[in-house]
Amino acid sequence: MEVTFKKRRYYKGKLREIGDVVNMDRKHARAFIRVNAVIPTVLISPIKETQQPPEPQTDHSVPQTMTRSTPNKDDQEQEGIENLPYREIQELCKKKDIPANGSRDELIQRLKEGG
Repeated sequence: MEVTFKKRRYYKGKLREIGDVVNMDRKHARAFIRVNAVIPTVLISPIKETQQPPEPQTDHSVPQTMTRSTPNKDDQEQEGIENLPYREIQELCKKKDIPANGSRDELIQRLKEGG
């Protein structure tokens, strides 16, 4: 099995440098692969110069179905509150002079009612 060394290692009494390609028996190759010291050369295939990456699409228009209207700022704020952590909801309550004790759901309810 042909392998390429990724790390400096001794094999058959010689120090193999990074990038050395050696043909070794399957038993040793599997041991070196297990410790991440070599890569099977079959896996390393050079990119052919004739192969070119696909050209990017130039059509950047957004379909009508993907456009959306801008929601109301209050709606955004109300939806955003439900995604906030408990401590940040508490801080919002304190800023609006609303009692900041109780469960997360209670705080969200108070902010929606009094907010």
